[in-house]
Amino acid sequence: LLVGFVYRKELSFTLISSLLIYCFYGFTNLFWQYLSKITSMITYFLLKISFLNPIILLDNPEVPFLGSQTFIVAIAAVCSGIESLLLFTFLFLIILIVDWKKLNFKTIIPVYLIGLIGIFLLNSLRIYLLILIGTFISETFALTLFHSAAAMFLFILYFMIFIYISKKFIEK
Repeated sequence: LLVGFVYRKELSFTLISSLLIYCFYGFTNLFWQYLSKITSMITYFLLKISFLNPIILLDNPEVPFLGSQTFIVAIAAVCSGIESLLLFTFLFLIILIVDWKKLNFKTIIPVYLIGLIGIFLLNSLRIYLLILIGTFISETFALTLFHSAAAMFLFILYFMIFIYISKKFIEK
């Protein structure tokens, strides 16, 4: 009981942020199929301008399929970008809570929305690279190491660059 009293700010933050993340995740999970289709269409466009003669199948009610003539992947919930959007939101929220006294709240929402769009587009770029690697280098490498490691690496790199650039706009 004494521990709860001493750390009530930290416990409150943890409870509130956990509830927000849970609600956001539940909300976005309702729309992962739409996110998958949008990701597929953006990636299809990237493949098309790369002269790869891509294949896209959006009529499957479960997941869209996308790829080249020799390498096709399903864009399932984990590939739709939900986790990246959720993690981006959580980290952005932590920055808001920790540095709220130094922030200009007039610019936070536009900067946040730009960051969300950027992280979503980055996910499409990741799928594009996965298809290129699966087509030209190795299907096994594309579906194993690259699939999991690239998402983490690209997210960390993007978030670091985003915070560095956006600090100019969100700080007072």
